[in-house]
Amino acid sequence: MGKLLRVVVIIILVLSGVALWFGISLFGKREELKGRAQKFETTVLKLGPYIEKDMSGEAPAKDFPSRDIDECKAEVLDSPKKSDFWDKYRIELEVADQPKLELDKKRMELKSYYKVGFDGKREKDQMGQYVTSGDGTLQGVLDELEKKTAEQYTRLIETRAQLKSLREEYVLTVKDLNQQKTTLRTKLKDILDLQTKISDLEAKIPELEAKIKDLDGQVAAAKTDVDDKSKQIEQLNATIAMKDADVARLDKRVKDLVGATKTPGSPSEDIAPSIRIEPGQKGTVTAVDGKWNFVLINVDDAFMKEMLGEKLDNIMPLGVDLNISRPGNGGTFVTKVRVMSIRKNEKLAVADILSNWQQAKVQEGDVVYY
Repeated sequence: MGKLLRVVVIIILVLSGVALWFGISLFGKREELKGRAQKFETTVLKLGPYIEKDMSGEAPAKDFPSRDIDECKAEVLDSPKKSDFWDKYRIELEVADQPKLELDKKRMELKSYYKVGFDGKREKDQMGQYVTSGDGTLQGVLDELEKKTAEQYTRLIETRAQLKSLREEYVLTVKDLNQQKTTLRTKLKDILDLQTKISDLEAKIPELEAKIKDLDGQVAAAKTDVDDKSKQIEQLNATIAMKDADVARLDKRVKDLVGATKTPGSPSEDIAPSIRIEPGQKGTVTAVDGKWNFVLINVDDAFMKEMLGEKLDNIMPLGVDLNISRPGNGGTFVTKVRVMSIRKNEKLAVADILSNWQQAKVQEGDVVYY
């Protein structure tokens, strides 16, 4: 019996040593597990302020100006085409300061591995196992944290996608603005050039106005000159009419005289007295009628006496031919004319132009000579 007791005592001592060794070893592990659990609990509590509880914040109204995407033309559009970018824009993602997870209120739940009922006892499931999940347990807090973290990560992905769309819209807007600014710079340069031209033209206006006044004066003077010429033409036409009447009257008188001086059956004879015309200049052309092909000659006194005698009352000899030349370059021959009548009071002679002798058109101022 004594030996058995000693064996049992020895076994107990050995087992006590082993238990002590295990106790010492497990104490270190216990402290390690306790420290890890405390650090885990502290870290979870620190994550609370960074995890949004939900998106219950009120989002601002989407009242933003849409980008004009219609083609830029030289016309005013009442309703240009607009971009639909803001229709797909999620403005709720901009809301900041959303409510955060209040994990400080769940410190006890973080320390409860098992779910405890209202009676303070651990709850069991239908299988008789202790419940380790749900509200009031560490697993419940971790599940909520995981859910809210996943939701926040999803919102982060959506925000990144929206940032990308914003960047693309911004790039398109910048390109459009850059193109418009390039066009605007060109237009501004054209406007400045036009303004410079306008300034130059405005500076020339006084000079042009002065020229206009000068031209108006010249026009008025020209009108006066035209009026004078018109009056001269009227006077010449009146003179021509009188000359035509004189020619007709003289023709009738000549015929009457010829008829009175002839005897029946005798040959015709020239009734004009014999005259002697000295060679030389006899006058100048004062008017030309191209329609009736005659000229008016302003004759000098010597020619008048040669044609009509000293008393200037003889009958004018018919068919006296005179030469016409152009002054300058030694005198250019123009044509021959035949005197038809003379108005002795005005010293004017009416002469027909002999077309078969004509070398050039007769002009006022041409010299008449014999």
